[in-house]
This record gives sequence, C-alpha cells and structure tokens, in this order.
Amino acid sequence: MNPEVAALSLIAEIEFGGGTPQIGPPADINPWDIYVVGYPYWFWTDGPTSLTDSEESLGVEVSLEATATSVTFTTGDGGSVTCEPASAAAWDSSVAPQESSPNCGYTWERRSATPDQPEATHTVTATTTWEVDWTAGDASGTEVVQRSESVDVVVGELQALVTG
Repeated sequence: MNPEVAALSLIAEIEFGGGTPQIGPPADINPWDIYVVGYPYWFWTDGPTSLTDSEESLGVEVSLEATATSVTFTTGDGGSVTCEPASAAAWDSSVAPQESSPNCGYTWERRSATPDQPEATHTVTATTTWEVDWTAGDASGTEVVQRSESVDVVVGELQALVTG
C-alpha cells in the first residue's frame, strides 16, 4: 500500500475540531442580551490547538502531529480577524470594561438587525487551519486541513436619549 494514501486516509478520518467561536464579554451580561456596536470584543475558540495520533491505516503504521496554525473569524458583517489559536486570550470577568483583546479582537461597526429584519443575526465563523505532519513507513509529508464552526449572534446599537 502507498504510505501517502494511508496517511491521507487517516487524516480524512480524524475529526479536527475547528473549535466553536467564543466571544467575550458575553452578551448575556448586559440587560439587552446582545453584543453592542462600537464595543471591543475578544475572540477565541474552545478547541484544541494540537493533537497527535498513531495507528494503522490501510495496513501501514501512520503517525500524525497536527498543530492549529491560525484561526480566522468572519464576523457576519463583512469583517474578519485572523489570530494564532495557541495565543488567543480568552476573556474573563477580571478584564476591565471596554478593554481590547491583546491579540484577537474585533469591534462590530453595524448592527445585525434592520428595519426589514428586526430578528436578524450575524453569523460568526471560526475557520481553523491545521498543519498535519505525517510519517507512514519510510515516507513523510505535510497536509493542510481546515475546519469551521459557527455561532449566530445578535449585534445591537445602544443610543442615549436626553430628556430635559
């Protein structure tokens, strides 16, 4: 059996998680339960950033080492941001309000809803790129694999009303 075919067969069987997009601070910490236009958000994924596997595939022993090299978040409003998965900081409640992410953030410029579609959402998709180094018998190589996961979010606009 061809070692490269055996490696590619194993790579096709592995579920490389893209990681579900995570956004902080979460929408549910404000009374409107929305993400807000003009506010800086932190993006990261909940998936792993590396994995190894070794098993027989099509009669050949195959070893894999995979590393997530980048994650690109498309933000549903035409924007995107690309980050290194291993260094994308996760937001937590100790972060000061309106503090920008140190390495993977985004600020929506427009709301998801419109007068014609008041319940509209933005779909945030995280596409993780994996570099997979493989060895099979006396052959070796590298394959690039991409996986995506998405979440729908409501992005709204807050406006102050001054009464006098």
